[in-house]
Amino acid sequence: MAQDLPPTGGYEPIQYKRNIPIRGFRPSYYLAAMAAFMGWGLYKYGKGVREHKYDGQCTHPLTQIRYPGMDGG
Repeated sequence: MAQDLPPTGGYEPIQYKRNIPIRGFRPSYYLAAMAAFMGWGLYKYGKGVREHKYDGQCTHPLTQIRYPGMDGG
């Protein structure tokens, strides 16, 4: 019985490295999302500060004016 020989040109190289995919997004995406979220928060904070600043100056007295015949009851 004849022995099997390797194929002409040799065998293919054996893959011995592990190809583990990178999980998650790129760090730049996380940085951009964090900057957008912080910008939105600072915008809302500034808007609240401005509303609080003018809270008792002129908006409330105008809403408490009672007009004759329109007091609702």
